[in-house]
Amino acid sequence: MIYWKTIGKFICATNGNVYTVDYQNPALKIMTAVHSFNFSDVLVAANDVSLWVWVNPRNHSNDAHHVYSTAFQLTRTIKFGDTIPTAFRHGMTFALTNSCVASINRRPENNGYVAQIIILTLHMISMKMQDLCACNGSIQIRSDGISQFFITTGQNLVHCVRTYEEKRNELNLNTMVTLYCYT
Repeated sequence: MIYWKTIGKFICATNGNVYTVDYQNPALKIMTAVHSFNFSDVLVAANDVSLWVWVNPRNHSNDAHHVYSTAFQLTRTIKFGDTIPTAFRHGMTFALTNSCVASINRRPENNGYVAQIIILTLHMISMKMQDLCACNGSIQIRSDGISQFFITTGQNLVHCVRTYEEKRNELNLNTMVTLYCYT
């Protein structure tokens, strides 16, 4: 589930449908926005102008992104192929800004896993691939919608990856959480 600021509602995806969830005190109003999926797995992300639905992630025989307008009209289908890095397709979660899309995966290294971010333009052209840290827990990614992605790895760390060039920063927010920034 994500919050889509542009339409002011939560978006929830199942392997059958995409729903909007609107809080109307004291109840929740749940409406079907996109009908008739029949996929094994679904992930969602949104930017200011579109909702991206990643169907069958990590299933390389039929994974794709379906892109919807704010009115939930299908505007584009991105079928994965040779131009999209395999590391992106291994993503466990993804997020959008208004100019790019990022996927996070865990790749094996030595006796564990390393969290890795892969950033592509919205036209699926590679921009950046970067290892973040050792990771054996869950991974989540969100964006500020403009130029930064924030990744948590379940280890009291928040990684900030920027899509523009700037000096790398490490900031200790408090004794419990550390923020690492990458450019």
